Amino acid sequence: MISHTCQRVAEERPDDVVAMGRTPDFLKAVKPPFERMTYDEALKLLKAKGIDLEWGKDLRTLEERALTEGKSKPIVVTHYPRISQAFYKARDPKHPDLVLGFDVIGGDGVGEIVGGSERETDLEAIKKALVEQGEDPRAYEWYLDSRRYGSVQHAGFGMGMERLIQWICKLGHIRDAVPFPRTPGRFSP
Repeated sequence: MISHTCQRVAEERPDDVVAMGRTPDFLKAVKPPFERMTYDEALKLLKAKGIDLEWGKDLRTLEERALTEGKSKPIVVTHYPRISQAFYKARDPKHPDLVLGFDVIGGDGVGEIVGGSERETDLEAIKKALVEQGEDPRAYEWYLDSRRYGSVQHAGFGMGMERLIQWICKLGHIRDAVPFPRTPGRFSP
């Protein structure tokens, strides 16, 4: 989807692409495969760059920028530690301390463009994860019912359209990609 969007923008709006600071050739080169690395591999790469992140901590803007530095295509980071992820993400059966999830991270300081994971279908595993994260499973009965009464293996992802636009257009701030940004000084159109 990211590649297709880049190709269409490069083909249909080349003058606008140039005006925004990109070249059509840059966008045309955004084709799979994208570089992939596990969270553990990302930590090793960051350490080599002088950034020592404690295992289990989520990647922040600083780390995402370091990982994408000098890269012309987004990168994909997989297998994050379970302790830093949402309760509904499925555990990796080979490594239960990791989740079957990913982030697609864009360069130029944009950060996460897409986040996704396989969803946990085991009711007891979900309850346990909620308790481990300090939540009361009774407050999630509506969610637990979606698993209690039948569930199938499934996955999902969310794409930040404003972040994708920010990356494609090489915008300095995400608010420049939002039609009606809300800021401390502007909360209505």
